[in-house]
Formats: sequence, structure tokens, C-alpha cells
Amino acid sequence: MFKRIKRAYSVAPIATVIFAISLALALAFTGRLVVDAFDGPPPQTTRLEEWMTPRYISRTWKIPPKVMRDLLMIEKSEGRPDNLEQIAEKRGVSVEGLMIELKANIDQIMETRKEGRDRK
Repeated sequence: MFKRIKRAYSVAPIATVIFAISLALALAFTGRLVVDAFDGPPPQTTRLEEWMTPRYISRTWKIPPKVMRDLLMIEKSEGRPDNLEQIAEKRGVSVEGLMIELKANIDQIMETRKEGRDRK
């Protein structure tokens, strides 16, 4: 086996080095894929935080953006989105109260989804 490698290196040294590097990277990524497959996905946060934006919440809990905007009573914004703290400030309510209300609505949506899946 080493004779073949030496012969290949003597015939085409650059191609042999590139092939060796490619093989090493392929093995490294394959190993990482196998490790990640057994570890499972990273844990999702199930707690609302003040820094979260409606888009982040929408994607985390898989809620359509329009439904999220309706829950928070906000319009679609073109610029940088407000986080929950800024939305609560604009509405004149406490951020804790907004988060409790939003969490209750998200729990209700998740429960409705679960009931829909159980019926099938």
C-alpha cells in the first residue's frame, strides 16, 4: 500500500497531496455527521425571553408570522424588528405581562396542534 502511495506521489505530487487532504476532510466531516446523528438536535429554548423578536419566536415554535403578529398586535416592519421588551414598552404594558399572555397563547396553539395530530 505504501509503495502505491509513494509511486503516486512521485508521478503527481500535488494531486496526491490534494487527494490526501480531501480524504482527511471527508473522514472528519463523516465522523462529525455520525456523532451529531447520535447526539440529536440541540435543545430548544422553551422559555420566552425579553430579547426575543416575534420572528425568532415564530420560527422557534413554528407559528406562522401572521399569527404571531396578530398575537402581539403589531404590524409587519421593514426595518429592524422590535424585541418583546420594545413591543411591551410601545404598548404601555409590562414585559412580564406581555410574555405571560404570549406564552399562554403559544401553549394554546401548541395544544391545538397536538389535538389535531392525535385525531389523525
